[in-house]
Amino acid sequence: MILSSALNLFINEGVERTTIGMIAEQSMISRGAVYWHFRDKECILKSVMSLAPSPMLYLYEQLENRGKNHTDNTVEEILRNAFEKYSIEGSDENGVARILYFNNDLFVSYRNMISEELELSEKCINMIEFFCMEHKQEDKSLRAKCICSLLLWKGALLENLASCNNKKIDKSTLKFGLDCIFKNSN
Repeated sequence: MILSSALNLFINEGVERTTIGMIAEQSMISRGAVYWHFRDKECILKSVMSLAPSPMLYLYEQLENRGKNHTDNTVEEILRNAFEKYSIEGSDENGVARILYFNNDLFVSYRNMISEELELSEKCINMIEFFCMEHKQEDKSLRAKCICSLLLWKGALLENLASCNNKKIDKSTLKFGLDCIFKNSN
């Protein structure tokens, strides 16, 4: 109850503006009860963020699992599935991603998130490139295609997270973009 209330408040009010009192009120418990479970708002934030991995971490884990388990999922399928998972309104994944990218107004946690995102992005690009090399011969533009695919995925995801109930990018649009990147070799 506390975490779902905190998640909702962090999304709607921002992390910095959300108070323990607001979390207690929305949870219909006393402030003391919140402090019984959590030392401070930072602990609540960490618990909320542990409800689901960041989209980039989830993507990295899916790519890594593909490599370890030698599954038949294509890179395009992994990107589309990760996109769809984080685009479902009201899901923990969607909420965590919205806090990470749009409502995290605490400088230190935001800076740490950006640092982790950059590191994971590079790892994802390397893994995508490796998997693509399995099926292609020499392609001098492969690294650029891998970078473009990750940027397309991230851009589409951010657009969906930002647009709440407005027009969203659907899975078929992402598929079309990925097909343009990977199927049209030079």
